[in-house]
Amino acid sequence: MRPLDCIAAAVMVLCAFSAAHAGINDDLVSAARDGSIEGVRSALSAGAPVDARNGEGLTALMAASGAGNSDIIKLLIARKADVNLKDAYGRTALMMAAESGSVDAVRALFIAGAGVNARDINGMSPLMRIAEYGPVNVAEFLVKVGAHVDARDGHGATPLMAAAGAGQADMVKFLLNHNASVNAADDDGWTPLLKASYAGHAGVAALLLGAGARTNARITLADSYGVTALMLASLNGHAAVVKLLLAHGADVNVRDNLGQTALTKAVQYGNAEAVILLRAAGGKE
Repeated sequence: MRPLDCIAAAVMVLCAFSAAHAGINDDLVSAARDGSIEGVRSALSAGAPVDARNGEGLTALMAASGAGNSDIIKLLIARKADVNLKDAYGRTALMMAAESGSVDAVRALFIAGAGVNARDINGMSPLMRIAEYGPVNVAEFLVKVGAHVDARDGHGATPLMAAAGAGQADMVKFLLNHNASVNAADDDGWTPLLKASYAGHAGVAALLLGAGARTNARITLADSYGVTALMLASLNGHAAVVKLLLAHGADVNVRDNLGQTALTKAVQYGNAEAVILLRAAGGKE
């Protein structure tokens, strides 16, 4: 056989091997995602590396974790899967398990050495990633085993800010009960109360105020210097929040850097109920 023919034949064999190997890897991850423990065992027996990645960059452990399947997680851990590998977005298996809502899955990964304060590419920890939507029982476990309640992401935001902005009252209660900083501010000056007020979450705002949130804290975003919680609630027409903030001593006539008050904004955006409340409290434009 000529040298070039030998090279061509070798390349073909290598390509066939790579394709077959990739197929086994995909089978492993798919089986883990689908909850097929026999499929996982079969793929491993066929030669798939336990930490092999599919075309999306996921390992079988990540896939099983995202599905909250503790049985497959334990099987893969027993086969020496690396519990701290990350995908292209910096997510770990424990982050995915936390988002699945399975405490059993999170517990299995933690026991195997998964970091509860690992960060994704945005600087978010497992607790931060679930703060917007729960579940609280997973947050309880994470904090119990060492998750930082006031961890900050790449923009300085905390889990309490995320929960407050999303209106997650139970998560807010849990975090406050575990001494989360109620007046922490992110890199733009947003506090939990500012986020709750902007989104109109009156129940969450009440919890924050009860925990000592400052009513006149301001945000420092470049396009909205000096805006307070009362201004945010007023411009968005969240009358219940406006009423709550006024009852807790919010300054009705403080002005932002544009010289506008909460009443100015309520009038500008046509929020009649807020206008009535602000005028009754002595508000001026």
